[in-house]
Amino acid sequence: MAKRKNKSKPRQKRTRPTRVAKGKAATFRKARSQFRKPTPVFEVKSTAAYSAEQQAQKEKKPDTIFWAAMALVFILSAGMLFISLSSGGEPVAPLKSVPIQKEPPAQQPALPEPQPAGPVSSATYDNAHFLGNAEAEIIMVEYSDFQCPFCAQAQPTLMQIRQDYPQIKHVFRNYPLASHPSAGKAAEAAECAGLQGKFWEMHDGLFASQNSLSVDSLKEYALGLSLDQAEFDSCLGSNKTAQAVAAQAAEAASVGVRATPSFLVFSKSGANEAARKKAQEEAQALSARYSQFRLPVNTVEVQGAGLGIVFAGALQYSDFAEVLSAFGASPQAKAE
Repeated sequence: MAKRKNKSKPRQKRTRPTRVAKGKAATFRKARSQFRKPTPVFEVKSTAAYSAEQQAQKEKKPDTIFWAAMALVFILSAGMLFISLSSGGEPVAPLKSVPIQKEPPAQQPALPEPQPAGPVSSATYDNAHFLGNAEAEIIMVEYSDFQCPFCAQAQPTLMQIRQDYPQIKHVFRNYPLASHPSAGKAAEAAECAGLQGKFWEMHDGLFASQNSLSVDSLKEYALGLSLDQAEFDSCLGSNKTAQAVAAQAAEAASVGVRATPSFLVFSKSGANEAARKKAQEEAQALSARYSQFRLPVNTVEVQGAGLGIVFAGALQYSDFAEVLSAFGASPQAKAE
């Protein structure tokens, strides 16, 4: 019997992949593994770990609050210390009036009675620099310092008072403070200008130029006022008016002035008992209104004119009006 021939195809010999194929596969496997386990962009914490971290943050919060409170206390203490050290020169002008308490608490000590000072003669102000009515019954004397910022702050109010009360006499007296190194020479410059009839022009210019009160600046101001320059320079250089300025400062101290600006208000017809009582009551009321600012308010005996009221500070218009009203002055109606 004849044998059947195997017609199947012969087996082909298997060949091993080339290194190139291996290399591609390795790259693919690596890419797949990276796809299956992507690199996280945030950290996922277990519930237990998260709770533990939250508890730790809560425990830290009291310490943070404690140190923040301590920092706040330190800042406030430093601020109060700065204010107490820097408020020793001139009085701080209040921005708002303080209402009088109708029924003070029982624990609050009674306000001290204003202490009389002086006496001073009303004739002292007859030849002083003034604005207003030369024959006025009511006199308002301003003791001021050309380098004092509160004195400059008071000028617009005083201008308004002069406009509304043309029947009074507004007198200016120099009281340069030792704490203001340029104030004394500025006062002398104003008096030197006064010898040439331009005191008030120099007065206004000095208050408007408080940041520049050197001797050279004072001479430039005189030039701007068209004064006799040689005469002014000689007056200022020789201290010709220094004695007059010193006399005005001594006068201020004698009536109880201790700060700038300060004011003395009195009436030539205030020698009667009713007028004295009215002045005393107004001094007490003014002292009560400004007790928290510690602004001094006193009364002074004015020879031949009864009691005058001495007070300090760049007060509000209403306060000046009340003091003037106590001496019988009222605002004049403006002519239409």
